[in-house]
Amino acid sequence: MTKHLPQLFTIFYIFVLLLMSCSSQTVSPPQVIQEITSTNSASSSVEIVTSTSAPTGLHISDSAPPTLREQVESWDLPANASVHLDVSPFAQSDSTETKIQWIYALVAPFPTVKDGVTFDELHLAWTEGTAPAPFSGIPLLMDESTLAAFTTLWDAPAAGSVRIVPSDQLLDVAWTETCTEPCRSAPSWAIIPFELLEPRWKVLTVDGQSPIRKGFDIASYPLIVNFTLQTPENFHPSSFNLHSSNYDPSKLTTVILTGVTALVRATAYTMELKGSTYPGERIRDLMREADIAHVSNEIPFFTGCTFPKPDAGALVFCSDPKYMDLLIDIGTDVVELTGNHFADRGSAGMLETIAIYNENKLPYFGGGIDLQDS
Repeated sequence: MTKHLPQLFTIFYIFVLLLMSCSSQTVSPPQVIQEITSTNSASSSVEIVTSTSAPTGLHISDSAPPTLREQVESWDLPANASVHLDVSPFAQSDSTETKIQWIYALVAPFPTVKDGVTFDELHLAWTEGTAPAPFSGIPLLMDESTLAAFTTLWDAPAAGSVRIVPSDQLLDVAWTETCTEPCRSAPSWAIIPFELLEPRWKVLTVDGQSPIRKGFDIASYPLIVNFTLQTPENFHPSSFNLHSSNYDPSKLTTVILTGVTALVRATAYTMELKGSTYPGERIRDLMREADIAHVSNEIPFFTGCTFPKPDAGALVFCSDPKYMDLLIDIGTDVVELTGNHFADRGSAGMLETIAIYNENKLPYFGGGIDLQDS
């Protein structure tokens, strides 16, 4: 029996090998391996956990606005570089992090009468779906990245309080739904990144703050999202095309257009009673704040203009030259002369008016002493 043992062992070994070769083999996907080392001491339950390095590559959060995402995606990253971009609730950063501040704007179609809301009203619309007039029952429009960013800051919005629209369609959707004839009484409103502003949007203030105003206080403005860009220590984002913000006040130029101005009849009568600068008292600061304040003054200044009557029926007008004080007081930068009443006092009235503008070094256009001057 003993002499047959080697044979039996050989047969058994071959049989085991056959069984192993017939079994199915499963290849597991690559994983981040965690090595857990525990002490053998019965008195300790502490485990020391170590992890391997995260996979290299570019990781951009869904909350990143399209403009910022495109900047980072355009980089030619070094081999084995791991870059992460995500919302950050903190202002501080370490040496491997770059802070990026993104400004957003609350907007509505330009014909909207409402000028602004409080942050409490906006936040209530987000959390409870209760929007202030005239936006009652109208969801906030925004793209997916904006929703993701503000969900991080404010938690998930109430059901029906937000509606997702692709960023390149937001303006058309808001205008179509607000101003398709007949225009509805409740306009659309939206939250968009500052860089997507254009003239057909009206920027609504939030707690009196607007990023298109010269007096904008960024520290008290609630529609700001901070992003953190995490990079390796030997990687310097400053060498790439990266903007630390989408808002640069040095590149902001503000223009205010008053529309047609006619210092006659009831307006002129009130100026006689309360002073020439009275009509501008409540708009003076706003007008002066603008880089360019435009006034289309369609009435000529004319010496000997009769005392104004609130109910004057004649449609041949003139303004007392002393009313020029109003245009100076509100900070007028340029005057338009295309009004249809500018010639009401003939060439004498037009030339006197232009002389007054020249004396005050006030530029004008749309008219002049001759074709060249016009």
